[in-house]
Amino acid sequence: MGEQSLPKQTKAFVERLHELREQRDEPIWDFKELMQIGREMELSVGDVDLFIDRLNESNMLILRPGRRFELKVRRL
Repeated sequence: MGEQSLPKQTKAFVERLHELREQRDEPIWDFKELMQIGREMELSVGDVDLFIDRLNESNMLILRPGRRFELKVRRL
């Protein structure tokens, strides 16, 4: 995914979370799970921790207790 722009990688990451949500029927992931998903997708976003924080700041992922994140955005 390294050749794609940040908005395209963001869209692909959110789409992957939607796919996984349908499989597990729960929209919440812990931070380590999100990091693993990013690695599996070979995201080229620089600091993945910062990428996840930006998704939280833009209300795509909502931080819950225990450093768990809830997917709140519809498919992009």
